[in-house]
Amino acid sequence: MSIVSFRFLFFLLIFLFLYYISPRKAQWGVLLIGSLVFYAFSGWQYLFFILSCAFFTWFAALQIDGNTAALKSALASTADKNEKNQLREQYGQKKHLWISAALILTLGVWIVLKYGPMLLDSFTAIFNLPQPAGGLKFIVPLGMSFYTFDAIGYMIDVSRGKYGAEKNFFKYLTFVSYFPHIIQGPFSRFDTLGKTLFTGHKLSFEKTSTGFERILWGYFKKLLIADKLAIPVSEIFSNYQNYNGFQILFVMFLYGIQLYADFSGYIDIVSGISHILGIELEQNFRQPYFSVSVEEFWRRWHMTLGHWFRDYLFYPVYRSKRAGKIRKQFPPEISKHLISFMAMFWVWSASGLWHGANWTFLIWGWLNMAVMWLSLVLDPLYRRVREFLHISLKNKIWNAFRMLRTFCIVCFLLLFIRADSIEHAIKMIRQIGYDFNPGLVLTPLKLFPGLESHIIVVILASSIILLFVSILNETGKWVQIREQTPFPVKDLVCVLLITALILFAGNAEDVAKNFIYANF
Repeated sequence: MSIVSFRFLFFLLIFLFLYYISPRKAQWGVLLIGSLVFYAFSGWQYLFFILSCAFFTWFAALQIDGNTAALKSALASTADKNEKNQLREQYGQKKHLWISAALILTLGVWIVLKYGPMLLDSFTAIFNLPQPAGGLKFIVPLGMSFYTFDAIGYMIDVSRGKYGAEKNFFKYLTFVSYFPHIIQGPFSRFDTLGKTLFTGHKLSFEKTSTGFERILWGYFKKLLIADKLAIPVSEIFSNYQNYNGFQILFVMFLYGIQLYADFSGYIDIVSGISHILGIELEQNFRQPYFSVSVEEFWRRWHMTLGHWFRDYLFYPVYRSKRAGKIRKQFPPEISKHLISFMAMFWVWSASGLWHGANWTFLIWGWLNMAVMWLSLVLDPLYRRVREFLHISLKNKIWNAFRMLRTFCIVCFLLLFIRADSIEHAIKMIRQIGYDFNPGLVLTPLKLFPGLESHIIVVILASSIILLFVSILNETGKWVQIREQTPFPVKDLVCVLLITALILFAGNAEDVAKNFIYANF
């Protein structure tokens, strides 16, 4: 059930009614039932995967928590240091055994379903073996990449002693299956989301109006920008041979805007729904295209995924025993770069593969890593050059150039995500050099193939509005403006947005389109 379908809106109205007529202590139960019903619409058979993932990580976390308590009790009963070390090693092995078992049963299933065909294709190609008839194909359950990582993060947090294990399986299942964030995130932590997830809430006019405004804003970005841009983007990427270099270069930027409007639009919709429920989700975007470097871009884009990789992959590698050996073998400056490269390699390999089971995603991850690692290594040289040229980091023109440069790099790298294969991506890059005609900017119909002129006007106007609001958010003025704007003006804006959606959102088939990140 797509969240941009009329069926979902009908489901949401019924759900909100049931949620707020229920006793506050029972509201989390309504959340659980509603989430499972929502998920069942994607295929009732997929409930098995989310239920098993939740059960294995919940049970493993309980055992890990009990193991930790038993270790503390055993350590308190002896004063012998050797015996204490033996106890730590003994109980540590049990903890790692439970973690490994849960990872095999959850992460292992996800890897097989998502990457099995890719691994088989690569294996048969390397060893020149015949392909199975029809190839190997699996259907990955909806949102599996998101709820699996949420569940694993919870189990690791418990193992680190960040908080105790949840003893009520159904409460934990509510966290894992919470329907607004199950498809595309944002990634949530049990100790933060749980504070509002299991607390009873009273219907609030202020939260309802604020949440509705954000939902409307998300639909605006999704339906009037992302879905409209999907038409020329799909056309040019599918038939790039028929277009010149400037059109291909231009479509890279269109895809960057489409992806942002699509993904951030989804986050706005589900965050607005959660706000009406009194539940707060993590911030996932912070005007990423105003970043002055690729590193900053990834601190602003899909922030919760970046935090997940930072906490559960980067730091464990950066602080590992192997990293410690490197620090002893090499001088500080060299060891710093070597360890950073090692940690970044694992993070960006994982990030690339998380986004898609294709070599193009892995190349995309490595290219992002290369840009950031080179920036880190060359930073002393950059500083000397800036000092020589007397360029201040506070210079607005210089920062505008850095933003434009970062936007171009990010959109160029996104080509590898959107292309069907590495060969496809390379051919498109080569095509940019042929028949490069920037004069086409004066003929929008050739830059937006498949769209009528009035739809192009809608896209441009909507994009300008998005840019304007983003600038106000970046400067910190948007919240103040919203608070000071009279309700009649807010109502008028909402009416105008609804009217625009009715007039230009498209037919029923268009409105039911999926989100890009749901495929990742």
